[in-house]
Amino acid sequence: MNEMVVPGAASETTSTDFSCSFVTSKSAAAIYEGILDVRGWWSENIEGSPGALGTDWIYDNRPVHLARFRVAELVPGRRVVWDVLENMLSFVKDQSEWVGDRLVFEITPEGNGHRLTFTQHGLTPADQCYDICDNAWTGYIAGSLRARIEVGKGSPVNKFS
Repeated sequence: MNEMVVPGAASETTSTDFSCSFVTSKSAAAIYEGILDVRGWWSENIEGSPGALGTDWIYDNRPVHLARFRVAELVPGRRVVWDVLENMLSFVKDQSEWVGDRLVFEITPEGNGHRLTFTQHGLTPADQCYDICDNAWTGYIAGSLRARIEVGKGSPVNKFS
């Protein structure tokens, strides 16, 4: 089975980092709560607590993707940041892709609602996984997470035994 790889250097943030966003009429608190319910929108295969500051948690979608994150920042109703500590993507040659990246969720007021902007700082078009990751993230953020926030139920990867 593939193992996660931890390279030495962190990715640099650029203006081409992957980002997507949507506007919802839901409150900042509801958006924040939705983000932290990772099992309700990304995957039921999560070990640990994505909502506890300073803790590590694992996303396990083997054999395709396995990653370990650290909760770097939690600002209720405003911001969630997870650092990528380890990563394994079965479909890329360079297993250091994602390692050192930051997954940032920012909630900002807009009109009568709020905008949720997700940015993966370090994921750029130069990465081998960019096209696949762009498609996946867009589906998870603009589709599943948005549904979790707006109707209470997303479309996460199902739990496997």
